Amino acid sequence: MEEPPADTVLRQQYDTLLAGDSITADYERWRELKRLVIVHGLPRDEGFGTDSNASLCSLRGRVWKAFLGVENDVDMTKYAALVGRGASHYDGDIRNDTFRTFRGDSEFAQRVPEEKLVRLLNVFINELGSNPGEEKQEDGEHARGGNLPSIRYVQGMNVLCAPLLYVLPEPDAYHTFCQLIVRHCPHYMAPQLKGVEKGCALVDKCLQTLDPDLYRHLSSRGISAQIYALPLILSLFACVPPLHELLRVWDVLFAVGVHFVVVLAVAHTVLLREQLLK
Repeated sequence: MEEPPADTVLRQQYDTLLAGDSITADYERWRELKRLVIVHGLPRDEGFGTDSNASLCSLRGRVWKAFLGVENDVDMTKYAALVGRGASHYDGDIRNDTFRTFRGDSEFAQRVPEEKLVRLLNVFINELGSNPGEEKQEDGEHARGGNLPSIRYVQGMNVLCAPLLYVLPEPDAYHTFCQLIVRHCPHYMAPQLKGVEKGCALVDKCLQTLDPDLYRHLSSRGISAQIYALPLILSLFACVPPLHELLRVWDVLFAVGVHFVVVLAVAHTVLLREQLLK
């Protein structure tokens, strides 16, 4: 078993790796970064101190950006210009969700005022989304390519962008959120949540293979993954508190790939096996 390095040593390893000093090839650097996250995790104190300079990107933020393919230097001028466009057509829907995001978490409320969530989501819809009533074909063109689903505001987007704003400066969080939604899980946010439904179907198939007794027990009672796993997949587990544990889940999720959330949902269900079989 590999001995875990001290936090200071581990932080130095991440800093060196992210700077490209020790490994210059992109793939090799990504592979070593992935190994570090899975084997050792991030330093235990990462994200628990108070950031006195909200414009600086944390170590966790830089790691997430590397995994999701976001440039180190984001275009802050472009983001400021997008903010200047004001509220989107979905502003009311957005505000109906943002006020309850991680409600009761005082540290989150201190770091991420509701107005940040509202602003980021309005910018996202203004840049990439469609107005209510537009044709699906037109929506697809807005979504950075005809093969992508149309982008509208979907309940749950607030929960996905909240941890990004907690970890990253606002412009970085915005570009990371765009990359997450548009490139890594576009069908999860498609109208009618078709991608999430397919993810739930995969959870059912995996559970049927891994734990047929539990699967039969749930199925006989009319309980499918669409009932219990949909919130987990839609939010990438952001619906399960506490936030500081979610951040570590996302470390691994982004390292392995966002669709690993299906496997995590199956594991979560199996861990509750005894309670579910009662």
